[in-house]
Amino acid sequence: MKKLPPILKRNFTLTLLLVFASFLAKAQLPDGSIAPNFTVIDIEGNTHTLYDYLDQGKTVVIDFMVTWSGSAWDYYNTDATTDLYNLYGPDGTDEMVVLMIESDDNTELDCLFGQDSCIGGTVGDWVTDSPFPVINDHTIRADFEVNFFPTIYHICPNRIIVEAGEVSTAVLYGLNDNCLSVFGNNNAGILEYTGFQNAFCGSETFAPIVKFQNLGLDNMTSATFEVALNGSVAESMNWTGDLSTYGYTDIVFSDVTVTDVTTLEVNITTVNGVMDEDDSNNLVSVDIPLVPQVDEFYLTLEIQTDNFPGETSWGFYDANGNIVASGGGYDTKDTLYVEPITLPDNGCFEFVIYDSYGDGICCTFGNGFYKLMDNAGNTIFEGNDFADSFTEGFQVDGATAVRELDSVTGLTLFPNPARSELNIQFNLTESMPLNVTVFNTLGQLVTVVSSQDFTLGQHTLNVDVANLSNGVYFVRFANGEKQLTSKFTVLN
Repeated sequence: MKKLPPILKRNFTLTLLLVFASFLAKAQLPDGSIAPNFTVIDIEGNTHTLYDYLDQGKTVVIDFMVTWSGSAWDYYNTDATTDLYNLYGPDGTDEMVVLMIESDDNTELDCLFGQDSCIGGTVGDWVTDSPFPVINDHTIRADFEVNFFPTIYHICPNRIIVEAGEVSTAVLYGLNDNCLSVFGNNNAGILEYTGFQNAFCGSETFAPIVKFQNLGLDNMTSATFEVALNGSVAESMNWTGDLSTYGYTDIVFSDVTVTDVTTLEVNITTVNGVMDEDDSNNLVSVDIPLVPQVDEFYLTLEIQTDNFPGETSWGFYDANGNIVASGGGYDTKDTLYVEPITLPDNGCFEFVIYDSYGDGICCTFGNGFYKLMDNAGNTIFEGNDFADSFTEGFQVDGATAVRELDSVTGLTLFPNPARSELNIQFNLTESMPLNVTVFNTLGQLVTVVSSQDFTLGQHTLNVDVANLSNGVYFVRFANGEKQLTSKFTVLN
């Protein structure tokens, strides 16, 4: 298990650390998602059902907190949610609901009241000065994918959720302006596109999916949709069903195939057999890009480790899921590792980076990163912030097949690290012309060691590295058809 910095260790029990670690592995519920419904009982015995409030046309603000969080306590003491409740709750304009939900499954009631008898940790009394309902129920956080505290969600009457952040009363209230409201009798709106929208390699066949909602007063029993690819209509579809006001559902279209960068559009054309009375939210447009393209087999992967290098590993996979290169389990924290990558052929590949603890390599426990580069030093992709794993796709297209130079055997570079001179010792199983060169991690030629016809047998070459900067370099053997690369380090 990871050790927290000393200042945090003093403030957290082992149980709380385990809870916190489980949050890190989950992604935050994306803005624009449909809020999941729930029914809970507050500490005074009152029942609260989210959709009941929303169906009354009210917006709901939820403060997910834990009693031991200093950040949650600081936000609570800004009185942003207290003032929101007093101004716009049942004793004010009665247009908003505020709920505070304690989200640690080990929290006792004593902790909410800030009592010394609390087991689990508390930073104060969360109840006495709270005019809004206080709820002690850890089960809700999973559906809302809460992974830090406080998390403040604003939910519109049509169920759309936005993570508001630790903002003021005025900002929380201002989010109401973004809510879609009922207008007219026959009105539908597309809430989100939920079908395939990732970068793809070669071609991709998928069924577009959208979530749409009835924003009219009449029940929606039919609607007509169009799907367009790069401006050309690919399908028209008639939907039938029965959605009451604020009711929503998904519609799944027929499969489409894309082979190039594509803009996909879905549009609602009619509702209940007539024109939509508000067409401002009838169209959704999604750009579907290609993965990055490279035209060479020999690439360079940089891995900057965080404070826990042994947790990081990675692999390259071909289109059939076969692993073609892998590494990881590093020894030294906060260190740049340079890995030469040789891919077997043209085609689609995926790079997957893993963190065994589930907190990525940035940024809580160090500033790690990954970067894949071509031989000219151009970045193909890079990143750092993920949880358990992250996948990057790319395509090798048009690369000239260069096979491994298997005629070179017994290759040894010594001393490694080298200070003033590097010795290159190798054996040839057959006579052949060879170019022996040194490149840096950017793929730039540093020096030509030898370019000549070599005879069968043992050979030793010497390279002056006294004037080279400290770092990682590569010796490359090439005969025009095949090549072989080996890594060494200069440490002067």
